[in-house]
Amino acid sequence: MVKAEYWHEKSAEQGNSDAQYFLGEFYYYGDAVERERAKYWFEKSVKQSNTIQTLLYLATLYYDGGDYKKAKYWWEKTAEWGNAEAQNNLGYIYFYGKGVEIDYEEAFYWTVKAATSSWVSSVEAQYRLSEMYEKGLGVPRDYDKAKYWREKADAQKKEEAE
Repeated sequence: MVKAEYWHEKSAEQGNSDAQYFLGEFYYYGDAVERERAKYWFEKSVKQSNTIQTLLYLATLYYDGGDYKKAKYWWEKTAEWGNAEAQNNLGYIYFYGKGVEIDYEEAFYWTVKAATSSWVSSVEAQYRLSEMYEKGLGVPRDYDKAKYWREKADAQKKEEAE
């Protein structure tokens, strides 16, 4: 992998967005020092090419590093393009108040988008939506809708396990 890393770095330094993305992904799965290098290369790549996956990696790196404001910024960019993973993450941060004030209406807005998408892993959003309806968080309490979303999540979770 050393040669591949070397040539990708040479290419990335010359402004090749694909090479910058590759290095970002390569370092993303490393230790804390490498994750800082991943952030460096993803930030370079995103200036030239706003691919959804680059934005998701960048947001996650900021979130994991405790910079919720920057994570939110990149997830919003991605969510606006209809990415359900980013929508789910925005629902999560508003629901739990990660870097923002708890805002159940905003959490509901993003959670509905994620829960109703065709995204494979929308189970988390569906469970959160069930809880919001059950407890009346951001929406009027509605036990029928809470049950609907819980059953939908349970069914999807069972499908994924099979």
